[in-house]
Amino acid sequence: MKIRGKSKSINYKRQVLGGLRPLSSVSVTTEIQNISSQFEWYGTTSDDTETEIFLNGSADERLIIQDGETSIFTGDGYAYDIDNELYKLFSFSIIIERDGSTTAVKLYENVVKGIPDSSLTTCYIQFRADDTNEALACYVKGLAGTNFSYRVVLNKV
Repeated sequence: MKIRGKSKSINYKRQVLGGLRPLSSVSVTTEIQNISSQFEWYGTTSDDTETEIFLNGSADERLIIQDGETSIFTGDGYAYDIDNELYKLFSFSIIIERDGSTTAVKLYENVVKGIPDSSLTTCYIQFRADDTNEALACYVKGLAGTNFSYRVVLNKV
């Protein structure tokens, strides 16, 4: 989606010995492309096996990276231990690009806040490049015999 702003004249003024006078007149045109898009992954697990979760909680919907595209995403997510009512929170900054034949990812992932309970230290949410599907994939891991719910929201910058 493209939004094109209107051109307008702006008169800059400065104070000169107690008075204002025009300094210059500038024409400004703005154009905004690809206004932020939001993507949401969610799903559940009941063991400690790494599992891929999908967009919109579907069975196989992935975020496809277009040929020649470089995208930046930021967002937050959580792993929720349903059985013990504990949360682990995550914050993500992701750069991913597809050069036509492969999908390469540069990923910066930081836990914003971790629950002090040491039982959640092995739980995670990770994003990876999926070369097979040319997509950004989300993987999660919980605990054996424990029900977890996961949700991540990323915004395309």
